[in-house]
This record gives sequence, structure tokens and C-alpha cells, in this order.
Amino acid sequence: TLIGTAADSDGTVASKLWIQTSGSKTVTLSGQTTDALSISDLTVAGDYIFTFTATDNSGASSSDSAKVTVLPPANLPPTVNAGTDASITLPTTAAALIGTAADSDGTLASKLWIQTSGPKTVTLSDQTTDTLSISDLTVAGDYIFRFTATDNSGASSSDSAKVTVLPALNQAPTVNADTDKSIILPTSTATLFGAASDPDGTIASKRWTQISGPKNATLEGKTTKTLKITGLTIPGVYVFNFTVTDNLGSASSDTAKVIVYPESSPDSIYPVFYGIPFAIGVAVDDLGWKVWMPENSRNPDNADYQTIMNVGQAVGTRIMSAWIMCDLDRSNIVAKAEYNMPLATYNMTTAGTAWDNSWLVNPNDFVLMDLVKENNASLEFGVHGVCHGHPNENNREKNAEYALITTALRTSTSWGWNDMNIRALSFPESLVPPAHAYFYNNNDDQSTGALLGTYGVKFANGDTDVATTLDQGGTDHGLVFIDRAYGANYAWENTADQNATPWFGDWNEFDYPKYPTDEFGWVESHFPNWWGYDAYNRWVTYLQGVNNAPDRMLPRNTESCASQWFYRRNASIFGSDGTYTLTIDSTMPDVAYNWNLLGTLTIKTPLNGKHVASASVDNGAQVAGYYEDTYGYGYLIIANPTNPTGALAKGTYTLNAILGDTTMNTYVDMTLKTFNVYGFNSSATQATVSLKMYGTQEVKVKTLFAPSTVSSDNPNLTVNSWTYSEPFITIRVSGRNMNGETGNLTIN
Repeated sequence: TLIGTAADSDGTVASKLWIQTSGSKTVTLSGQTTDALSISDLTVAGDYIFTFTATDNSGASSSDSAKVTVLPPANLPPTVNAGTDASITLPTTAAALIGTAADSDGTLASKLWIQTSGPKTVTLSDQTTDTLSISDLTVAGDYIFRFTATDNSGASSSDSAKVTVLPALNQAPTVNADTDKSIILPTSTATLFGAASDPDGTIASKRWTQISGPKNATLEGKTTKTLKITGLTIPGVYVFNFTVTDNLGSASSDTAKVIVYPESSPDSIYPVFYGIPFAIGVAVDDLGWKVWMPENSRNPDNADYQTIMNVGQAVGTRIMSAWIMCDLDRSNIVAKAEYNMPLATYNMTTAGTAWDNSWLVNPNDFVLMDLVKENNASLEFGVHGVCHGHPNENNREKNAEYALITTALRTSTSWGWNDMNIRALSFPESLVPPAHAYFYNNNDDQSTGALLGTYGVKFANGDTDVATTLDQGGTDHGLVFIDRAYGANYAWENTADQNATPWFGDWNEFDYPKYPTDEFGWVESHFPNWWGYDAYNRWVTYLQGVNNAPDRMLPRNTESCASQWFYRRNASIFGSDGTYTLTIDSTMPDVAYNWNLLGTLTIKTPLNGKHVASASVDNGAQVAGYYEDTYGYGYLIIANPTNPTGALAKGTYTLNAILGDTTMNTYVDMTLKTFNVYGFNSSATQATVSLKMYGTQEVKVKTLFAPSTVSSDNPNLTVNSWTYSEPFITIRVSGRNMNGETGNLTIN
């Protein structure tokens, strides 16, 4: 708007008129004949000139001009919002902020996040994007982050958001009251060694109490980790509770049992069962390598493999062998691109696609594999890895195929389906993860158990302290992982002065010639431990000695070892004078049945110069097999013939048994046998044996009749021949499947 003035000193003003005389464009005028000119449509920047003319009553006129300057529009700064404040609780140490920014009159040229305050400087990533990733938020407090956006004209705006880090909630202590113990009267003392730690503080107090038992025992060291118990003079189960409290008042407890068994009378006519015996299986790592470490005296040959097989046959166990397959790669399969980076998560070997194994290929590969197949009864073929480099101080976990061990104890990462599927093959049932690398997570569909279970693996053993949270072991998507004790030194061979049977002085989990406790289900050894001076006799002596204890046994095979591990923890047997109560607790995991991880139960009794003369079980179970060892123990194999693996259902059973001068009237003799017997029925005219056969073995059955025919219901379970010498029939049987061939033998 322009407001002009006009006056006439000698007359009157007759008219007024405004006009546009210049400008960047023609604009719209109103009020042109008045003092006040209204101007609109000034949409282009520049100078606009408007002239005001007044004419008097005599026709004389005068003019004057005024200028309107239109400036370019002012730049508007961006609109910025740093997003919603965030909050985390330690031990979570990462957070994200999501900001927004827009420019109404131009474009955004840049974005930037910075930290402006906080109890410590943290790590920022993606600082020039809308989303800020924040890590290393390890100290509680408020952290302020500013988000600034700048437009194409240089104008900027900022906004801030806060991340509040709350202190960690107090974590309760971790406590372990020790493994259950057992003693036999007249021994009346025991010691429990508790363990406790606090992940976010300190342990303030410890306390042991007795919570049950047939009498009150005397406790010493009740406020320490070590509890000495005396006065255990009455047979039964004593339960002790170990409670620890941390510096913030949180407490955790665990219990341990001491089982007191009655003293066995030498002239007793009844068996005495000292609980469920635990099995100790032996695993041999690193078979398959043709070239060993320089400090070894030589490389292995077929005779070294034969030693293992001969030992297994002599003691009646299938020794579990964990093979590394790379040195047997005859076609350089391991070098294929799909098995190596960048297509795979990691390289099959450190050589990647440059792998070349041709220098190791020789005709003995076939001889060795035939040897393994022919001795399937005494050697179990298991997998350790495709490649697993000899340990060295720089890279102990080199090419551990089934999981990626991290630097943190008990943590590991799954390789995942995408990587595993391209390597898919039919695995044997048994596995030892190389370097014990195992990703355990029952809630993760891509745990190591889920991945390998898809390819047939059912049983795994290794060090559960390395990369799992399994402690003594557990199940994972149908696979059972059992802790094993460190055994012989990695590269030791037998010499006259050095015994390489299981012993490892550095870690000292047990000292030769002792055996691991029931905390473990396996003992570790390595291939060189089976070489050299008197290796056969040393291993036979050691493995036979596993049986030289009332609550310990050498398993027939991996399935038997796993079954005893389950029963030891979830079953019990008590009684005397020929009548015994066997209980399979409700704690027995359902997955053990659902995935056929559980088989038959073996119990043992000192014979005192006698034999088990009669034994029977109710509730659908039966005594399917029997054998005796060189230490004077008799073993009963109890099966549920309606279960595919002979597993006993949860519940209570009554066992009746007596000792005598002769063995039972009819049974399957399992002396030095490594197959599994799942059921046995015998009458005056027929006997049937349900079993899983490994390799070729003799099935010896005590019958009530002189047999005339023997048949198998599975063409892959072959009856080769049979002989009869009253009262035993001996049947030579072969199973085709290396993982065990199941079927039924009928004797008429």
C-alpha cells in the first residue's frame, strides 16, 4: 500500500490517479483514484515504480513517484525431531534413536548426530542418517544426543533426545551343591564341595543345611564351600541344601544327595544294588589324519586303528571314534566354491578353494575304510569335522565346523541353515564337536543340535565348559550333549616310562589310574594315546577297570552310555531281601522318549561267588539280558519290549531277584557284546530276541528247549550261522547299517 497526499494552494484538487510506471511485472492496482493505492500480485522480486498525479480545478497537474522493493523469500530452516527418548537396563549396552528431518523450501544437505552429555563417551554409528546406533552404554545415567539437519541454503536446526541407562537388576548368585555322592556302610562320612559365584557382585554368605534323611547327620563347615558330613550310619537318601547370598541380598540354592547303601553280607543270597550305575564311555579324537604333528615319532598306520578295534572287542565296548575327514578327500571336494567364502560363512579349510589333497591320496584309503566297516562291532564311526587344524597357540578353534566359538566362555554362534545345508550329508549318530565348538540354545531353531539332528546326529560329547550352558549335559532339539572329562595329553604316545591312557596332569580333572566321577559321561583321548609301547594291554586294563566299582560301568556303546546318563539322574533303585523298587522319576525328559535317545537300563550287583539265579520285573518291563564281569559283578539289562529302543516308561517297577549257584533259566548272554537287546521272550518252544546289531556278533541265548530253526524279520539283519550246545544257542548275526540294524530273531 502506498499513501499519497495532494493539495492546491489556489484552488481545489479535481482528480487523483495512480499508475505503474516500471517493475518486474505488471501488478494489480486498486484505489487508483484515491490517496491510498493498494497493490497486489507482487510475486516477482525487484523494484516497482508507481506515479501519483493530482489535477486541480483549472487543469494544472503535478506528479510524484514511489518505489516498492520486493525481496526474494527468506530461507526457512529445516524441521528436526530427534525422536522419542529411549531407556535400557544394564547389562544391555546398546540403543537406537530414530530422528526425522524435512525442509519446506528446499532440500536437506546433511544430517549429523553427536553426543552432548553423559557419564561417559559412547560409540556412535550411522551418525549421518536418521537412525543413530549407540553402543558401549556401560555406565548408568542419562545420555543426551543432538540431531542436526542442514538445508541446501545453509540453514540448520537441531533437536535432542535422551537415552537413560538404568543400573542392572541384581542377578542372583550361581550355585552348585556338587554332584550326588554314594557310600557303602560301614563308611559313614562324605564330603560335598559346593561352588558359587556372583555375576554382578560378591558372595556375602554361604550356608549348608540338611533337609531330609533317615537321621540327622553331623555337619562341619556349614558356612564354607566344603561340607564334611559324618554320622551317616543308617542306609537311605540324605539331602543337603547349599544356599549362597550375594552382597545385595539375593540368594540361590542347590541340593545334593548322599546315598548310603547297606553293607553287603558275603553269604547273602540276595542281590544288593548300589543305585543306578553311571557309564563312562571312551572317545578317541582325530582319527583320519594321515599326517600328525612334528613332535610325534611317526604318522599312524592301519595297525594303530586295529589296536583300538582289538581293545573294544576285548572289553566289550564300541569305542567311539571321532574322525577328521579332510585327509581322506580323494576328489578335492573340500575345495569347491560353495563350501568356502564368500559363498559359505567360513572356509572348509584354511586353504579355501586352493585346497589340494592329491599328495595324500593312496590305495590304502579303501583298505582303511573296509577295516572300519568290518570292525563296526568294536569301533563306532563318529564325526569330528571335515577339517580341524592341529591346536596351536594362535588359533585353537581353526575350522571347527559346527559352530563358531567366541572369545567369551560358554558363548558361541550358530553357522545357520544357509551354510549347513550346502554341506548336507548323512552323518553317523555320534559327534564330537571339534574344539568342543557347540552353539546350544533350545529356543533357537538353528542351534547346533537342530542343525545336526536334521542329518541324523543323536549323541554328542565334549567339554560343556567351552561353548554351552549345559553343565553336565542336556538335550537340544533331539540331540543329547554329554560332558566329558579331559583325558590324555593331546600328542602323547605310550612309552616304557609314559602311560598315555587317560590322564592329564595340567587340568587334573582326574589322575591316572583313577576314573572320572558321574559328573561326566565320557573320557577324552586322542589317536596318539593308542600308539606305542604296550598300548593294547594298557587300554584293556584301564577300560576293564571301569567296572571295578559298584556304581560304575563300561557301556556297550554310545546309546547305552547315554541311557545310563539319563537313568542315573532320573531313576533310583532301593530294597533288599530279593524285592526292589525301581522308580523312573517324572523328571526324565520327555525328549528322551520322543527322539529315542533313551534305551534300556543296566543295573549291577556284587555276586559274592554266586550268580543271579532268578530275576523278574513287573509293569510291562522284563530282564532281557545278563552278563558277569571279571570283578565279581553281575549285570541285569532291563527293557520295555513295547518301546522301539527298550526305554522304561516313567513310573514304579518291582524287581524280584535272588542269587544262587546257577544263572537264570533263560536270558540273552551279553558278555562282551556291544549290540543292544530291546526285548526277550522265551517259552518251552520258542524264544524271540529284539535287538540292534552293530557289525557282526554272536548272539548267545540260554533257551528252555533244543532249537531247530532261527530266522530274522529284517533282510538286513542276517543270520549267518548258528550252533547249539545245551543250554545255549549261539547265533552269528550281521547288521548292515553302521548306525545299528534293528530287528527280531525268532528261535524255534
